Amino acid sequence: MAKAIVIASAVVSALLVVAPPAAADKQPPNPAISQYVEVVPTSGGAAVPSGHERAPLSKRIADRLGNGAEGRALRDVASSAAYGAPQTKLHSSARAAAEARSAVAKPDTVLSSAAFGAAADAVGAKRSVLLWLVLALLAIAGLGVGAAVARVRR
Repeated sequence: MAKAIVIASAVVSALLVVAPPAAADKQPPNPAISQYVEVVPTSGGAAVPSGHERAPLSKRIADRLGNGAEGRALRDVASSAAYGAPQTKLHSSARAAAEARSAVAKPDTVLSSAAFGAAADAVGAKRSVLLWLVLALLAIAGLGVGAAVARVRR
């Protein structure tokens, strides 16, 4: 009887050791992919919504992926619900598609004051402080140029 209890507890312990990693395989294995996967909180813990198993890929994309090991892995990432691939085709209006194409075709190359403001905010400084820092930098650069010119003239 004691042997049966020891054997049963060993089997249960082995199953408990194997079960959590098997349950963890439902999440994407790569953190670079998992950031794009929707995780829904459930009573049993976070879960990836399953939806359909695979979204259909267009023939053009499927042909470009190929049948090698890398192609199969890319096909899994591109079509599997476990990796966060959309399970329904997303449609946009013709106007939105035209605006997206025109935005890509001609990027705005003019440096606006918003870019300067964003740079000032990124440093965490107020604009008046940033102005004084720029003036100090220009003064130091001017002094350096003046010292170099004076040295050359001697």
